[in-house]
Amino acid sequence: GPRGEADSAWSNIQAMAAAALQSGAKVILTAPPMTIPELASRRWSDGTDYDAVNRKLEELRQRIVDWCEERAAEAVQEKAPATLLLWDVFGEFEQRLKEEGTTLEGASRWFVDGLHPTKRGYEAMAKQLLKLLDENPYFL
Repeated sequence: GPRGEADSAWSNIQAMAAAALQSGAKVILTAPPMTIPELASRRWSDGTDYDAVNRKLEELRQRIVDWCEERAAEAVQEKAPATLLLWDVFGEFEQRLKEEGTTLEGASRWFVDGLHPTKRGYEAMAKQLLKLLDENPYFL
């Protein structure tokens, strides 16, 4: 959204997802990965406060998670098939960084420049998505 505000981004995401669901489509919402401030500030010299970016991403992630959980609870209550899945890329990378350490060396295994995943990072994302779809075969 304008100036990277979580409220604006969330409003746009929610509107697009709701429109897709109303049309009968199945939706996978993704909580994007965080940035790695130490790597990003070395690679991108634009003065961006990446810690602030991560706070906004975490806020956006929480809104996506909450909304997906609410929709899932409604589907269960209505005994309807789920039409919305959460693909929590943010949580996946957060967990991997906790397991391996958040040193620059550890983070650089997953992120090229603090913003974009490495090949290994994209492979982890693909495996996570395949697992999510495997656990929810009705979704395909």
